[in-house]
Amino acid sequence: MDEVAQVKQARSMPVTDAKREAELLDAMERLGAESGLPAAEVRAFFSGQISAAKLCQEEWLKRHAGVKPLNQAVADLGTTVSPALDALGRKMIRALAAPTSPEERSRWAGVFSSAAWRCRSRGGGRPG
Repeated sequence: MDEVAQVKQARSMPVTDAKREAELLDAMERLGAESGLPAAEVRAFFSGQISAAKLCQEEWLKRHAGVKPLNQAVADLGTTVSPALDALGRKMIRALAAPTSPEERSRWAGVFSSAAWRCRSRGGGRPG
């Protein structure tokens, strides 16, 4: 997330990108449902991931407040960083959907439910 924060600092972009977050959550929820995973729990899981990523970015920006960005090329979020993060999300969905036995599917559903509950109880689970 440091790279994302660096780009946002260099380009004076806000940490929160509600449109991107909504698009990502919709895509992950859809992909999860298509993979046989509970859609609501997938959405809550990735909402938690987004919340954690934003906290990391905010902390990085605080640590680097007042530091002039280096005069070097920064990655483009739209063409390099975001697609890489999207690919990671798809990989996570595939890994979570991979268990084949009903017992494993049930166990992963429990993991999703537990993670979703933790995200909601700690103020995550919703884009912002």
